[in-house]
Amino acid sequence: MKNLALNKMLKISAISVILGTSLYAAPTAFSTFDKNGDGVINEDEFYQTQAQNMEQRASENRAMRNAENAPSFSDVDANGDGQITEQEHQTFQYNRMKTNRINNSYNKGYKSGSFGNGRGNGGGGGSGGGGGGR
Repeated sequence: MKNLALNKMLKISAISVILGTSLYAAPTAFSTFDKNGDGVINEDEFYQTQAQNMEQRASENRAMRNAENAPSFSDVDANGDGQITEQEHQTFQYNRMKTNRINNSYNKGYKSGSFGNGRGNGGGGGSGGGGGGR
């Protein structure tokens, strides 16, 4: 079931890239950050790439939602050695996507009342059985 959802998200992301739209913020590839091609990302490369990505979005008049929540270098540098390896980069992106997916699922469920708390749009409650909306 998880693979089906992931495949659907990847297909939508691929279509959005082809069409030039942004339904989901696509993660930036490791090679884009690794400017000098030495196999690691240093702090300068990290922030330079972040700034370039933001400039590009701004020049395309794309929304800059959650810019204040952009990860810091230390968020991605898991072992604190001053460089980000490809494995650290992939692990961070996977964990961030997983967290975002969980948060989005929770928020959508809460608003519709599907988690059984009886809140939201007059939700009759899901498996937890809540009462009507407030």
